[in-house]
Amino acid sequence: MHVKDKELKEALCSIVVTCVSKYGYLEPVTSTIVNLLHKHEHLPIHLADLVTLSEEKYHDSSLLVAILQEIGGLNPEDFKHDKSGAESVGDFLVALADRVPKLMTQNLSLITPHLDSDAYKMRNAVVQVVGKLVAKASKDPSLDNAAGDETLRLRSKQVGCSVPSF
Repeated sequence: MHVKDKELKEALCSIVVTCVSKYGYLEPVTSTIVNLLHKHEHLPIHLADLVTLSEEKYHDSSLLVAILQEIGGLNPEDFKHDKSGAESVGDFLVALADRVPKLMTQNLSLITPHLDSDAYKMRNAVVQVVGKLVAKASKDPSLDNAAGDETLRLRSKQVGCSVPSF
């Protein structure tokens, strides 16, 4: 999906999001997105745009939640051997934290199991996500206090559970 023309990119994203939100293709699209993240290092930003469009245009967060559930359910040991996949998934998560911080805060618990991972890239990505969410919560008054409190609680929990990198 390396498309330079913004209108074409938005049209392609709209087609995929319409298939998910109106025609029930959530599971196939979710597994395809996670597979693309593992295999192609240049796609995290574009796929984050796709997920963001789903929320902004259709007010449907089911795609984001399904992807976070799938990423959270992945075996952390797999990322020890697949460093480029871990980096790509991490870039995707960080991009989502920038674009949809409120939804990421509400669903942060889905990816926190990767804090216990031996894969440095995934641990680092989750910490970056938490850091971005904390920064956005402290700057953005539109984020509710409960979301900010949850982020701060998880951040303090992460600090207490720091795992040395090997």
